[in-house]
Amino acid sequence: MLEDNLALGYLASSLRSAGHRVEMLAFDGLGDIPSLVDDIGKLEPGMVGMSVAFQHRVSEFRDLSRALREAGVEAAILGFDPDRSLAFTWNFPPHIPIRDEKTTVKLLFHALTGEDTRVEMIHSGWRDGPAWDLGYDYFDEAWDVVLARLQHRFLHGPVDWNALQTSQESS
Repeated sequence: MLEDNLALGYLASSLRSAGHRVEMLAFDGLGDIPSLVDDIGKLEPGMVGMSVAFQHRVSEFRDLSRALREAGVEAAILGFDPDRSLAFTWNFPPHIPIRDEKTTVKLLFHALTGEDTRVEMIHSGWRDGPAWDLGYDYFDEAWDVVLARLQHRFLHGPVDWNALQTSQESS
Protein backbone atom coordinates (compact mmCIF):
# COMPACT_ATOMS: atom_id res chain seq x y z
CA MET A 1 0.00 0.00 0.00
CA LEU A 2 1.08 3.52 -0.64
CA GLU A 3 0.47 6.85 1.05
CA ASP A 4 -0.29 6.16 4.71
CA ASN A 5 -3.63 7.66 5.77
CA LEU A 6 -6.69 6.71 7.81
CA ALA A 7 -8.64 5.09 4.96
CA LEU A 8 -5.69 2.89 4.00
CA GLY A 9 -5.10 2.20 7.67
CA TYR A 10 -8.61 0.71 7.89
CA LEU A 11 -8.05 -1.33 4.76
CA ALA A 12 -4.62 -2.50 5.97
CA SER A 13 -6.10 -3.55 9.31
CA SER A 14 -8.84 -5.55 7.59
CA LEU A 15 -6.35 -7.24 5.28
CA ARG A 16 -4.02 -8.10 8.17
CA SER A 17 -6.97 -9.53 10.12
CA ALA A 18 -7.69 -11.77 7.12
CA GLY A 19 -4.08 -13.03 7.16
CA HIS A 20 -2.58 -10.91 4.40
CA ARG A 21 0.81 -9.24 4.58
CA VAL A 22 0.58 -5.46 4.24
CA GLU A 23 3.40 -2.98 3.59
CA MET A 24 2.90 0.80 3.75
CA LEU A 25 5.27 2.79 1.55
CA ALA A 26 5.64 6.57 1.41
CA PHE A 27 4.90 8.41 -1.84
CA ASP A 28 5.86 12.05 -1.68
CA GLY A 29 5.96 12.89 -5.38
CA LEU A 30 7.04 11.97 -8.90
CA GLY A 31 10.69 11.61 -7.87
CA ASP A 32 9.74 8.61 -5.72
CA ILE A 33 8.27 6.60 -8.61
CA PRO A 34 11.43 4.73 -9.74
CA SER A 35 12.35 3.58 -6.23
CA LEU A 36 8.73 2.70 -5.39
CA VAL A 37 8.35 0.61 -8.53
CA ASP A 38 11.59 -1.19 -7.62
CA ASP A 39 10.56 -1.71 -3.97
CA ILE A 40 7.08 -2.90 -4.91
CA GLY A 41 8.50 -5.23 -7.55
CA LYS A 42 10.71 -6.87 -4.91
CA LEU A 43 7.67 -7.43 -2.68
CA GLU A 44 5.83 -9.24 -5.52
CA PRO A 45 2.39 -8.10 -4.31
CA GLY A 46 -0.91 -9.53 -5.43
CA MET A 47 -2.36 -6.03 -5.18
CA VAL A 48 -1.23 -2.47 -4.59
CA GLY A 49 -3.51 0.01 -2.85
CA MET A 50 -3.41 3.78 -3.24
CA SER A 51 -5.53 6.52 -1.77
CA VAL A 52 -5.88 9.80 -3.58
CA ALA A 53 -6.98 11.88 -0.62
CA PHE A 54 -6.04 15.17 -2.26
CA GLN A 55 -7.27 15.84 -5.81
CA HIS A 56 -4.18 17.88 -6.70
CA ARG A 57 -2.16 14.64 -6.55
CA VAL A 58 -4.30 12.67 -9.01
CA SER A 59 -1.80 13.02 -11.88
CA GLU A 60 1.06 11.79 -9.65
CA PHE A 61 -0.90 8.67 -8.70
CA ARG A 62 -1.87 8.11 -12.34
CA ASP A 63 1.82 8.25 -13.32
CA LEU A 64 2.71 5.86 -10.49
CA SER A 65 -0.08 3.47 -11.55
CA ARG A 66 1.17 3.58 -15.14
CA ALA A 67 4.75 2.85 -14.03
CA LEU A 68 3.58 -0.07 -11.89
CA ARG A 69 1.57 -1.53 -14.78
CA GLU A 70 4.58 -1.22 -17.07
CA ALA A 71 6.57 -3.12 -14.43
CA GLY A 72 3.98 -5.91 -14.41
CA VAL A 73 1.81 -5.03 -11.40
CA GLU A 74 -1.72 -5.68 -12.63
CA ALA A 75 -4.39 -4.49 -10.16
CA ALA A 76 -4.50 -1.56 -7.82
CA ILE A 77 -6.89 -0.32 -5.18
CA LEU A 78 -7.00 3.41 -5.77
CA GLY A 79 -9.01 4.43 -2.76
CA PHE A 80 -11.00 3.10 0.16
CA ASP A 81 -13.23 5.02 2.54
CA PRO A 82 -14.92 2.62 4.98
CA ASP A 83 -18.69 2.51 4.59
CA ARG A 84 -18.51 5.05 1.73
CA SER A 85 -16.46 3.98 -1.28
CA LEU A 86 -13.95 1.66 -2.92
CA ALA A 87 -12.06 2.51 -6.13
CA PHE A 88 -9.83 0.17 -8.13
CA THR A 89 -8.36 -0.36 -11.58
CA TRP A 90 -9.93 -2.89 -13.93
CA ASN A 91 -8.78 -4.51 -17.14
CA PHE A 92 -10.60 -6.25 -19.95
CA PRO A 93 -11.27 -9.96 -20.51
CA PRO A 94 -8.90 -11.83 -22.85
CA HIS A 95 -11.21 -11.68 -25.89
CA ILE A 96 -11.14 -7.85 -25.94
CA PRO A 97 -8.17 -6.59 -28.04
CA ILE A 98 -7.21 -3.99 -25.42
CA ARG A 99 -6.81 -6.61 -22.65
CA ASP A 100 -3.91 -4.78 -20.95
CA GLU A 101 -5.55 -1.35 -20.84
CA LYS A 102 -6.99 -0.26 -17.51
CA THR A 103 -10.13 1.61 -16.52
CA THR A 104 -11.25 2.77 -13.09
CA VAL A 105 -14.20 1.40 -11.14
CA LYS A 106 -15.57 3.28 -8.16
CA LEU A 107 -18.21 1.81 -5.87
CA LEU A 108 -20.13 4.30 -3.74
CA PHE A 109 -22.05 2.94 -0.75
CA HIS A 110 -25.20 4.86 0.24
CA ALA A 111 -26.74 3.86 3.58
CA LEU A 112 -30.50 3.48 3.39
CA THR A 113 -32.96 2.57 6.12
CA GLY A 114 -32.15 -0.34 8.42
CA GLU A 115 -29.27 -2.42 7.13
CA ASP A 116 -29.91 -1.72 3.45
CA THR A 117 -27.23 -0.12 1.31
CA ARG A 118 -27.49 1.13 -2.25
CA VAL A 119 -24.33 0.50 -4.28
CA GLU A 120 -23.61 2.98 -7.05
CA MET A 121 -20.98 1.97 -9.59
CA ILE A 122 -19.05 4.39 -11.79
CA HIS A 123 -16.84 2.83 -14.47
CA SER A 124 -14.60 5.48 -16.03
CA GLY A 125 -11.42 5.95 -18.00
CA TRP A 126 -12.86 5.02 -21.38
CA ARG A 127 -11.20 6.03 -24.64
CA ASP A 128 -12.39 6.20 -28.23
CA GLY A 129 -12.04 3.43 -30.78
CA PRO A 130 -13.65 0.17 -31.92
CA ALA A 131 -11.88 -1.99 -29.30
CA TRP A 132 -12.94 0.39 -26.53
CA ASP A 133 -16.52 0.27 -27.83
CA LEU A 134 -16.36 -3.53 -27.73
CA GLY A 135 -15.08 -3.37 -24.14
CA TYR A 136 -17.80 -0.92 -23.15
CA ASP A 137 -20.51 -3.14 -24.65
CA TYR A 138 -19.10 -6.15 -22.79
CA PHE A 139 -19.12 -4.41 -19.40
CA ASP A 140 -22.51 -2.81 -20.04
CA GLU A 141 -23.92 -6.35 -19.79
CA ALA A 142 -21.36 -7.96 -17.44
CA TRP A 143 -21.71 -5.46 -14.60
CA ASP A 144 -25.45 -6.22 -14.34
CA VAL A 145 -24.55 -9.87 -13.66
CA VAL A 146 -21.71 -9.02 -11.27
CA LEU A 147 -23.80 -6.56 -9.25
CA ALA A 148 -26.73 -9.01 -9.09
CA ARG A 149 -24.33 -11.63 -7.70
CA LEU A 150 -22.97 -9.12 -5.19
CA GLN A 151 -26.51 -8.37 -4.05
CA HIS A 152 -27.28 -12.10 -3.82
CA ARG A 153 -24.19 -12.64 -1.67
CA PHE A 154 -25.24 -10.00 0.85
CA LEU A 155 -28.86 -11.14 0.94
CA HIS A 156 -28.19 -14.90 1.15
CA GLY A 157 -24.59 -15.27 2.38
CA PRO A 158 -21.33 -16.31 0.73
CA VAL A 159 -21.49 -18.26 -2.52
CA ASP A 160 -19.72 -21.62 -2.61
CA TRP A 161 -18.14 -21.20 -6.03
CA ASN A 162 -16.74 -24.76 -5.99
CA ALA A 163 -20.23 -26.21 -5.53
CA LEU A 164 -21.60 -23.90 -8.24
CA GLN A 165 -18.87 -24.99 -10.67
CA THR A 166 -19.47 -28.68 -9.86
CA SER A 167 -23.23 -28.36 -10.45
CA GLN A 168 -22.66 -26.56 -13.75
CA GLU A 169 -20.18 -29.22 -14.90
CA SER A 170 -22.67 -32.03 -14.17
CA SER A 171 -25.47 -30.27 -16.13
